[in-house]
Amino acid sequence: MSLEIKAPAKINLTLEVLGKREDGFHDITSVMQTIDLCDSLIINESPEIILDIDTASLPEWDGIRNPDVSFNIENNLVFRAAELLRQKTGYRGGAKIELKKQIPSAAGLGGGSSDAAATLKGLNRLWSLGLKAGELSAIGEELGSDIPFFIYGGTALVEGRGEKITLLISLLELWVVLLVPIIEIPQKTKTLYSQVRKEQYTQGDITGNMVRSVDSNLDKIDCWNVFTGIYPALFPESGRYFQQFKDAGAPFVEVCGSGPALFTLTSDYNDAVKVAGRLRSSSTQPNPPAVFVSRFMG
Repeated sequence: MSLEIKAPAKINLTLEVLGKREDGFHDITSVMQTIDLCDSLIINESPEIILDIDTASLPEWDGIRNPDVSFNIENNLVFRAAELLRQKTGYRGGAKIELKKQIPSAAGLGGGSSDAAATLKGLNRLWSLGLKAGELSAIGEELGSDIPFFIYGGTALVEGRGEKITLLISLLELWVVLLVPIIEIPQKTKTLYSQVRKEQYTQGDITGNMVRSVDSNLDKIDCWNVFTGIYPALFPESGRYFQQFKDAGAPFVEVCGSGPALFTLTSDYNDAVKVAGRLRSSSTQPNPPAVFVSRFMG
C-alpha cells in the first residue's frame, strides 16, 4: 500500500496574543487558513521508520536545503511524529516516508507542523489504526502547537497554545500573494514571542470580529497580526519588503504567523498575478525573496 498526502501551508488571518501562561507559552487567539501551497508526502510500508527529504524545490537560500553539521534527521517533525504515533499505539511496523518540500522553512507558514500532521493522518491510514481526528490532534499537540490545526485544516478559530480548534465556514474564493524575505532568526518562534510586550496584548476582539465576518460570509475581512507591528522595529531590513509589497499594489500587508513571510489577499486571480509579478521584477538581490500565488484551501 502506498499513500500520497498533501501538507498545506497556512496563513493567520488574525493573530492576537492575550498574555503569557504559567508554562512559559502564550495564550493566543487566531483565525488560521490553509492554502494550496503544499509539501507532499509519499508513504509506503517498511519494517522501520525511514525518512527521505527532497528539498530541490525550495529557494536556494532556505535553511533546510543547506543544513548545518548538527542536522539530525531524527529531529525532523515528520520522523518524530511517526515515532510518537508508533509509541502511543504500540504498532510494531514502520514506514518509508518521502517528503518533498515546497513550503519555505521557518517562515511562519507552518510547513513543519503541517508535515507532522500529514504524517499522523497518513500513518493512521497505512497502519489501519482507526484513530479519530481528536486523538491525532492530542498526539500532535505533544510535538507542536500548530499541529492540531493541520489535523483539520480549512478555516478555523485557534485558541490556547494552539490546541483548541473550532472549525469555521471555509473561505474558498480568495487568492493569496506571499513574499518570503531572507531574514534569518535563530529560535524564531521563541525569539519573536519574547518581543511581545504587555501593552501589545489584546482581548480577542479583533479575532472575534473576524469570526463574525467569516460566519456571515462577508466580502471584506480585516486581517491583523501582532507581529506586523513588531517586525519593522526589530528587523529594520524588513521595511523594504513591506514597501515593495505596497508598491506592487497590495491592498494591505500582514505577517504570516511569527514571520518573516508576508501576505496580502485579493478576490481576483489576475490581480494576484500582477502583484506577484511586480514583486519579482522589483527585486535586484542575487538571492531574491520567494514569491508565491496561492489560494485558500478547504
